[in-house]
Amino acid sequence: MLSFQKLKLINFPTNIKKLTLFSFDIPCEMMSSIGKLPNLETLKLESLDFKGENWSTNEDEFLKLKFLELISLKFENWNTSKDHFPTLERLVLENCDYFKRIPSELGYIPTLQMIEVNSCGISIRESADEIRKEQEEEGNEELQVIINGRN
Repeated sequence: MLSFQKLKLINFPTNIKKLTLFSFDIPCEMMSSIGKLPNLETLKLESLDFKGENWSTNEDEFLKLKFLELISLKFENWNTSKDHFPTLERLVLENCDYFKRIPSELGYIPTLQMIEVNSCGISIRESADEIRKEQEEEGNEELQVIINGRN
């Protein structure tokens, strides 16, 4: 298992397009360094324990990210804006039981085509459905919201 101490020593190549991080503890601020990878298009985060309850993103991060998959992450609040993921096309959340909600701002990302929620708690499913309804009311017929699992 990769520890945060070892992760700090990794100098990710700036041309990296796909990155998967699996099963270790990570301070939320480390995500800012990952977000600044200039060519990152696909990011999969699985079984990470964020040290802190919040993940906050900034405008200068994830500028080319198209696909974001979050699986079994341990943080409660995701503070972000539509401007922080300007090219995001697909967001997948799975088994994210600690999350309180999906930020509604994400529904306003012009390039976003799909939000997929799999086996998440009620608050995540409800926030995904709220985004769907809000976008339909705004006339956005392009955004697909798929909610699977846990009744």
